Amino acid sequence: MIMVDSSVWIDYFNGKECPEVTYLDAILGIKPVVIGDNILTEVLQGFRGDKEYKKAKQLLGKYIPYKIKHNKIIKYSKALFLLPNNHKRHKLVILPHRII
Repeated sequence: MIMVDSSVWIDYFNGKECPEVTYLDAILGIKPVVIGDNILTEVLQGFRGDKEYKKAKQLLGKYIPYKIKHNKIIKYSKALFLLPNNHKRHKLVILPHRII
């Protein structure tokens, strides 16, 4: 399962061309994608128009909802913080099935 960061979803909906959006577009409907509760909130609150909001809500509603627990957020952010400065931080996270 793959959890996609809110910044990638925002770039996706804005039509931005970048490697993360290209990968996301390629896996939608093929690989299982989960959306975190806080990620869903972040993405949906950014829409200004009702039409765009409803379209995004319908699309994002197709993906597996995932309640992100506080301790998992801390553990993940600590892992990102400890990466060397020249290491690219990942915006797409592959989740093992056992934590769902």
